[in-house]
Amino acid sequence: MPFDGQIGALEVGVLTAVFLFGITTTQTYLYYHLFPHDPKRTRQLVAIVWVLELATSISATHVCYTYTVTRFGNNNVPHMKLPPTVGVNLFLSEIVFVLVQSYFLLRITQVSRTWFFTVGCAILLSIRFVITTFAAVEALLTDTLDQFLKQWNWAIITFLTIGAFLDVVVPFGLVYFLYVQRAVAYKTTVLIVDKLILWTVETGIATGLLAVLVLIMYLALPGRFAWICVYACLPKLFSNALLANLNSRVKLRAMQEGSDAVEMASSDPTIRNTVHFPHRLGAKVTVSTQRVRTIDDGLSKPVDVEVEEAAQYSGDGTPSSTNDRKDTDFIIM
Repeated sequence: MPFDGQIGALEVGVLTAVFLFGITTTQTYLYYHLFPHDPKRTRQLVAIVWVLELATSISATHVCYTYTVTRFGNNNVPHMKLPPTVGVNLFLSEIVFVLVQSYFLLRITQVSRTWFFTVGCAILLSIRFVITTFAAVEALLTDTLDQFLKQWNWAIITFLTIGAFLDVVVPFGLVYFLYVQRAVAYKTTVLIVDKLILWTVETGIATGLLAVLVLIMYLALPGRFAWICVYACLPKLFSNALLANLNSRVKLRAMQEGSDAVEMASSDPTIRNTVHFPHRLGAKVTVSTQRVRTIDDGLSKPVDVEVEEAAQYSGDGTPSSTNDRKDTDFIIM
């Protein structure tokens, strides 16, 4: 078999994955620069994902180096001994997949306020993780690629199928629940929801189509590395989707702050006041209402507001209320 269908495909996939890791690194830097006060668990998640992506890039590069340099001139790739980093890369890539999908499943839970969809996807995610872990261990123990593919063909097809299914269902599940929330959202919030839906579709299409493509290529082109070329890029796309989701909050915050008029409704329906407040720390507004109806951007730590004759706003100047927040709680972290 010519090198183009084996070594060539592997090399293209690894080089593309390393390029995508550069984008991941840039997005990671932007995240820590833009959101230094994010919850600790979110910052830890980003750090773990970046370290894992670094490790997958190193292991993938080692595999490519082994086949193209160390074993240069040997065109019998399927019968060569598997580099140990194949199993390592497979396992680390799966951890990235699990972490990112878990993040988006948590988002869906907070949007939908139901666990049914999340639990179903989590079960499939767990099954895939177990299968992939066993396959990764076998990759370390198996002598040749040909032997590994024959012995674990069912496992590869299973975890690729589950992955493709989740990559399609999870983002479009999030879109569905966002659309449901849109129907009861405030007018200002609708613009933010629309933007979230658009970004979710864009990132979901990229990962979903590639996951389906990997499965099709594996089934249609047995014995070739074409599917590995695409599969090597999948973890990087997942990490970039996660970071793009987090970093896009800058745009959402700008949209939120574009309208600095907050409607404050009194318990008396005949009284309606519009109050303008500056976006700075310690801004104080005097009001004469009993109840605040406002918008929580969900992008900062909650700020308590006590309304009597005056209301104190702090943090980034965005007011927060425990009343009527149902439609904006989904903008999290």
